[in-house]
Amino acid sequence: MRFLAAVAVLASVLAVDAAAQGRVVDVVEFYHAGHDHYFISASTADIEALDTGRFAGWARTGFTFKAYDGVTGDTSPVCRFYIPPSAGDSHFYSASPAECNEVRAKFPLLDYESADVMAVGLPNATTGACAAGWEPVYRLWNTRADSNHRYTVERSVRDAMMAKGYVPEGYGPLGVAMCAAPPVVVLPTDLAKVTYPDSYTTPSRATSPAADVCALDVETVSYPRSYLGSYPLPPIVGAPLARGIKRGMSIKDMWQHDNATFVTGCSGEIRPQFLKTLARLKALGVDFVMLAPWTNMKIVAGAWTVMNPAENHSSTLDDTDLEWATQQAHAQGFTVHWQNQVGGVVEDNTMTMPAPTPANVDRFFDAFEPYMLERARLFNRIGIDVMTASCQACFTFLGAPELAAVYTTRMAAMLPKLRAVYTGKIQMHDHASIATTPAIRDNIDYIMTGLWANVAPEELAGLTKDILKQKLLDSLTGIHNVRGPFVKPAIWQLGSASRANAFEGGALEETFCTSGYEGSGYSDDACVQRTMKTDFSLQAMWHEAYLEVLSEQTFFVIDAVQDGDWWPVDSVTPSTTFPNLAYSPRDKPSESILRAWYARP
Repeated sequence: MRFLAAVAVLASVLAVDAAAQGRVVDVVEFYHAGHDHYFISASTADIEALDTGRFAGWARTGFTFKAYDGVTGDTSPVCRFYIPPSAGDSHFYSASPAECNEVRAKFPLLDYESADVMAVGLPNATTGACAAGWEPVYRLWNTRADSNHRYTVERSVRDAMMAKGYVPEGYGPLGVAMCAAPPVVVLPTDLAKVTYPDSYTTPSRATSPAADVCALDVETVSYPRSYLGSYPLPPIVGAPLARGIKRGMSIKDMWQHDNATFVTGCSGEIRPQFLKTLARLKALGVDFVMLAPWTNMKIVAGAWTVMNPAENHSSTLDDTDLEWATQQAHAQGFTVHWQNQVGGVVEDNTMTMPAPTPANVDRFFDAFEPYMLERARLFNRIGIDVMTASCQACFTFLGAPELAAVYTTRMAAMLPKLRAVYTGKIQMHDHASIATTPAIRDNIDYIMTGLWANVAPEELAGLTKDILKQKLLDSLTGIHNVRGPFVKPAIWQLGSASRANAFEGGALEETFCTSGYEGSGYSDDACVQRTMKTDFSLQAMWHEAYLEVLSEQTFFVIDAVQDGDWWPVDSVTPSTTFPNLAYSPRDKPSESILRAWYARP
């Protein structure tokens, strides 16, 4: 039995890996000199069978291209037909569902092996053009009785096959049958080996190890070049920041002792990865880290009470780990800030977000104040240097005047008590009450603030760093016009997500699937994260524009800048978590931009 007839049976079972999740794979080409036939496959079973000589006569040509192991938002499934020996003992592939159906109807002799052996892009049906960054795959037919096709991304190979009598098939004048995934970028995790921007933009079509979302202590990460997105990486202009400006980084708020990646099905101790993170941030030039354990509230005797983080039975720092992490950060010379995150009310294993009413703001502070005083005593003991008095992730929306009034009254009552207990520094998110309320102003040390940019969807196509910089400058001017000079030193928070729709919607959960923004509707089936386009270049443009504005402005004295949220491991590969879309700059072009700006002159 000739090889391809046998491999059809093998491929029908194993052509697509069971764990397909839209990851980049190599499509490998083989050649049989005795038959003068070509064959391609992304199946590990097919490739292993040929590489080990189980079917004699086949050898790699050295050519590959990239595809995905499952359909994503930008791809189309590739069907595969087996051409029986009477017509060629070969295989035919198409990325067009319409063509697949047409072939099934027109050539019933062919064996329809699979509807989705891999996933690629579809070219323009008229011109044959592929989307930016994607590579045209030319399909060429040998026109012989022993029918065989060759699929290649190499224009020189296409031309050579035509010179041998092959004819092009596919779309447009060149016969483009499908579009290969953009070549993979392989990036060292050692930042000293990374050159900006070349290391992020130079793709490799050579076979690279498949991204293992469970792997720890890796020397490289890889990602499709399409993750760079729609914009050129900006030149770094004006770096570094002035020497006296402190450089900070918040660390992602997920912590599982036995699963550092947080990916379902993986394992690995978190503490060694945290030590690796500290070393990486030290090399980046970071002065302070912000740890952000989160918790929720519960109902006790009809009243809300804030749970100790350990009570959540959740994947966050408990007090033992918080103390250990603080000690390790201090040993590396970092100052440690604590971010305050208190979520909704948990009752009967269900969390709800209470309605933002004045009565509920009061009810919240009845629970929040004793929790904060207890935290302050703990922080004195374990050495937290700066604690956050306000609550970024609390349910209250403080824009409404009636809510702001209650918030101001209760915060003014709490802060003097906190100051009397806590020996470290206190920071607070920017609020109008800081300047107008002495009990608040006199009991905090830092204001946490940030810029924003109103970018409409129709503006994205023409967005440039200079346009974004002007929008950020408008934001800065607006803050100055409303607030005037800050009454306390300001920490400017830089972060932006690395997704094409970063200016749309609300906050996006990064650590599990949801059906919408703001962490709504946990759902692995209706996973909004998997529909979103990764864009490292938009995040990079944001960081560069933001840092240039801060460096050039004359309105404020800049005390510190802080980025985040640093991912706990080296990975930008989506799975059950989404570091590719996250705020984290780790292993993305923004990391090199921060490195330049965080350097000490």
